[in-house]
Amino acid sequence: MKTIKVDFSAIDLAGEVQLRDLYQKRDLGTFSESYDVTVPKHGTRIYRASADRRLERVRYEAEAGYNSVYQEIKNNQSEKTGSYDANTNCSGGYKAGWLGSREQNDLQWRNVFSRQGGKYQLTIGYLCGESRSITVSVNGKRVQTVSVNSGGWDKVGRKVLTMELLPGYNTIRLSNASAWMPDIDYIDVVSTVPADVGSTVSDSPDGHKAYDLQGRLLGKASRRGLVISEGKKVLH
Repeated sequence: MKTIKVDFSAIDLAGEVQLRDLYQKRDLGTFSESYDVTVPKHGTRIYRASADRRLERVRYEAEAGYNSVYQEIKNNQSEKTGSYDANTNCSGGYKAGWLGSREQNDLQWRNVFSRQGGKYQLTIGYLCGESRSITVSVNGKRVQTVSVNSGGWDKVGRKVLTMELLPGYNTIRLSNASAWMPDIDYIDVVSTVPADVGSTVSDSPDGHKAYDLQGRLLGKASRRGLVISEGKKVLH
């Protein structure tokens, strides 16, 4: 057997979280911050989780992105279809490569969540040993075409630009219709104005829940610097 701690913020949930065991078909109760799961050898546990609050994720790995023409039967280079390959230089251990050279050979994240919408900073982590370009689109509308070069195919570079998201779920798409794109490691999506924030105060009463600027629930020991509590910026 092995006990695994599930951090609710890692699955984009905050506040009170209700768990249901789908194997045993019973509710387990309400929890906060985390839950310890004991899994037997060769076993599986499946739960359904619902929470008070859906967090805004910051990092979206390339290997979790969707390639519109992905296939593994023919040579992806000649067919101009993307691939997902292991790479120890990348944050999740994988990258998306052989993207571009036609409009359909793209990389999309279709469920980028924003609570209230507004302006966001988009950081693209990429690998490229020569100058290549990426066209960034959000919800079907072109935002910007950027030229990038990380200085090597084993070196991750970063390109930062601004964009606007709608409340709810958004689609971010990277493409190049006429030439190869760089390999992609990840994207980071960070709001430039935190949602539900009022005035700044010096401290907050004990017992109030606190969140970081990306909306992740914080324990008392990790409340350092600027946090959000009771709808306000709080300096600890």
